[in-house]
Amino acid sequence: VTDRSVAVIGTSRRPGTVGRMIWDNIRGAGYAGRVYPVNPHARQIDGEPALASPADLPGHVDLAVIAVPAAAVVDTAEQCGRRGVRACVVITSGLDDATRAGLLAACRRHGMRLIGPNCFGVAVPGIGLDATFAAAHPKPGVAGLVMQSGGLGFAAAQALSRLGIGISSFASVGDKLDVSSNDMLMWWEQDGVTRLAILYIESFGNPRKF
Repeated sequence: VTDRSVAVIGTSRRPGTVGRMIWDNIRGAGYAGRVYPVNPHARQIDGEPALASPADLPGHVDLAVIAVPAAAVVDTAEQCGRRGVRACVVITSGLDDATRAGLLAACRRHGMRLIGPNCFGVAVPGIGLDATFAAAHPKPGVAGLVMQSGGLGFAAAQALSRLGIGISSFASVGDKLDVSSNDMLMWWEQDGVTRLAILYIESFGNPRKF
């Protein structure tokens, strides 16, 4: 996975902020790909050169984790799309209906998949990717988790770890504007890793498909 890459848009120099915790988790979990911090007010983060905006990203970044103020979310997603980013995870909460519609439209216009907004991130422990702001890295294993409540998802991951059951992939889907529990079920069916699916969902967008 050394040719893979993740951008954290909204990486902060201040410890304890959401963007900084996600940055720290990705770097601390053993991810072998490139990680790009994006912050218009910093030249570097932990010795890594910081990019001023998503427009400065190299082409074809696999995943952008967006933790910026709500007013900046749509423009950030649009810039990601123009740079060929393949998927976005939007941590930001408090988006009004117009902003949510604009975010989804930007992602669809550029062919990006979207997780969130209002979510806690994603993790694929088998490749060392922990793009969440959880306190502990999930261990790799065979259980897939999809949660609308990120906090409950972290608790479930920790409980599974105590039972000796690791995680194949974890997604906190938040407001589910695009990627849903059904999408995750279809992925787990063919990923060659997942043997147990655990879902905490508050609604079904397509009950018949489920």
